[in-house]
Amino acid sequence: MFAPSVADAPLRLVTQRGRGWAVAEFGADRLAALIAADDCPDPDAVLQKAGNTAVVLRSELALPAGPAAVCWKRIHRKTRFKRWATLVRTRRTVLTYVYAARLRAAGVETPRALACTAPHRWQIERPAWLLTDWVEGTEDLAMAERRLAELPAADRLRIAGRYAAAVGRLLGTLHAAGASHRDLKPNNVLITRLAAGDADVTVRAWVIDLDAVAFPVRLTRRRRRRDLARLRRGLPNVPRTALARFLRAYAAASPAGAADRWQEFAAPANG
Repeated sequence: MFAPSVADAPLRLVTQRGRGWAVAEFGADRLAALIAADDCPDPDAVLQKAGNTAVVLRSELALPAGPAAVCWKRIHRKTRFKRWATLVRTRRTVLTYVYAARLRAAGVETPRALACTAPHRWQIERPAWLLTDWVEGTEDLAMAERRLAELPAADRLRIAGRYAAAVGRLLGTLHAAGASHRDLKPNNVLITRLAAGDADVTVRAWVIDLDAVAFPVRLTRRRRRRDLARLRRGLPNVPRTALARFLRAYAAASPAGAADRWQEFAAPANG
């Protein structure tokens, strides 16, 4: 499976400050401002997370279809080595924009990428930006596991089972699309946040941090197992009944992965 090019983006712009790609409704003026931005262009954006490399903010963006909750992600390499590496590597923001389009076309749930920027190769000190939809009413799997641990056993098992089925469908669809995720940890999977009484709420799961996605010529069983093992190691307390629901949903979505035995996910190898 081959990823498309950013040349397929409806809106493309090159300025002295860098390059940008976006969906048509984002607008050329807004894209030019994002290319030039050192800080978030929206002064009302609220900081959600700040790490060594990335800063994540949330805000509302006016689009032709109406206001939308969006996620601004600013990527700035801290070390000189990583900055110089951008001379020969594709920017993480560009990879995520491209891979989001390809995965969504294949039916894989991931937030829609609205825009991305990348400085020119020689502008190693400048940040890059990624703008995606903000998926409301979700939490990542690490947060979900901590929250469920505080619920009564019956509610915990019921919700864990529904979460497991949704995540199984997500990863099965990801593998059926020929893609692998090299950093498939619980923080990189979002899930609909369920409360004890939400019996009628549809549960969905989304994969994020797509710069870790790979599209090998052939997705081997070993790669599939590594993806599952990474996720499993981050969720050591998942009930066995939930594991069973995960595997059934995964096998239904990814026939090639149906041969993977229970033991391979219930007690995965370290490789």
